[in-house]
Amino acid sequence: MIHAIQRDPTYFPNPNEFDPERFNDEAVKNRHPMSFLSFGDGPRNCIGARFGSMQTKVGIVKILEKYTVDICDKTDKDFKINPRGALLTPQNGIYLKITKTPIV
Repeated sequence: MIHAIQRDPTYFPNPNEFDPERFNDEAVKNRHPMSFLSFGDGPRNCIGARFGSMQTKVGIVKILEKYTVDICDKTDKDFKINPRGALLTPQNGIYLKITKTPIV
């Protein structure tokens, strides 16, 4: 159910494209508040939602401080979701090129 809502082009135009701008403040304000439910909502939502979001953001920032992340030859740009997976994972995995950023 959540996967279907978050892939609905009514709320997320071009849902299969990577677009970080769809989560900026303006886009979030213009979207129905129940269209992004990664942590659930209401009285039984995930008690670790704020912590999980903050931890993810800090982790990404710490990686990007010291490394450059880019696609490589093995990166599957037209990935298919693994229908037998317990989580939303690509069938062929995710391959990225991570290089240490030179200290300036």
